Amino acid sequence: MAAKEKKAQEKVKVTFEVPLDCMSCVEKVNKQMAFEKGVKDLKCDLANKTVTVTYRKDQTDIEKLREGFAKIGYKNLKIHETTM
Repeated sequence: MAAKEKKAQEKVKVTFEVPLDCMSCVEKVNKQMAFEKGVKDLKCDLANKTVTVTYRKDQTDIEKLREGFAKIGYKNLKIHETTM
């Protein structure tokens, strides 16, 4: 794989603070966000009220992910942590 192609497929991991209250909230996030373009992995942590999303940098970005959360009622989410 050429260096340019590899860079285009770079994955980024971001953790959002999401007001998850119950398992239904977790299921709703898992069901909806898994189908957002570029999302490669999704982990919900009910105890810490966070959702960690791994996504392809060339297919989406943090703002588009925020829009995805907004579609299911979670708006103005804070970013807890980002790693590349």
